[in-house]
Order: sequence, then structure tokens, then C-alpha cells
Amino acid sequence: MEGMEEVLARLNQVGFDIAANLETAAKAGAKVIRDAAKDNAPVRTGTLRDSITTETVEKDESEVIVRIGPNEAGFYGKFIECGTHKMAARPWFRPAVDEKRQIALKAAEDALRRIVSRLK
Repeated sequence: MEGMEEVLARLNQVGFDIAANLETAAKAGAKVIRDAAKDNAPVRTGTLRDSITTETVEKDESEVIVRIGPNEAGFYGKFIECGTHKMAARPWFRPAVDEKRQIALKAAEDALRRIVSRLK
């Protein structure tokens, strides 16, 4: 986008924490996918469903990476998702992403709009 450097410089001048606010917006979108993945996850004991989290992996003034998926307790979710040589795949995560991608982007956009509107 043209003029982005100028916008970032102005935001910095008013004390706007760009990285923190981008993280807030990214997590709003990630929550939509996380919730859909939890809804889709097969439940035998509930461990996989309960292990699905969001976590900020990287954050700077131009990019935020938020990881969505099971923590160590739900490590086996990848085997259910992709299958093994002994078990057919039963996708639960990819459908959540595919179904909720646009809603997640809208949630992130709305969160960022709310943050920026408070600057006025």
C-alpha cells in the first residue's frame, strides 16, 4: 500500500502501539477459526478439543503471526486430520479454516477499525 510508512510514522507519533494493536486484531480473527476447529474436533475424551489454542508466535510493527491449533496435549490431532497408513484422514482443522476464513478476516478488520476509531 502506498503511503503506509507515513501512516505508521503518524501512529507512532501519537503513541499508538502498532504491534500490540495488530496482535489484538489478529487474535480476534484467530478466535473465529479456533472456535470452529473446537466445534469440528472429534471428541472421545475431549483432550484434543480442549487443547486447541491461539498463540502469538511473532510480532513486530508490520506483521503478527498467530498460531492456531492443539498444544502438546493434543499432538495426535495431526494424525486424525491427515490420517496414517493405518487410519483414514478425518479432517477437522482444514474445514474450520475453509469455512470461517472470510468471517475471521472480517473479525480482524472490525477489531482494527474499533481500535483506530478510538484515536479520533
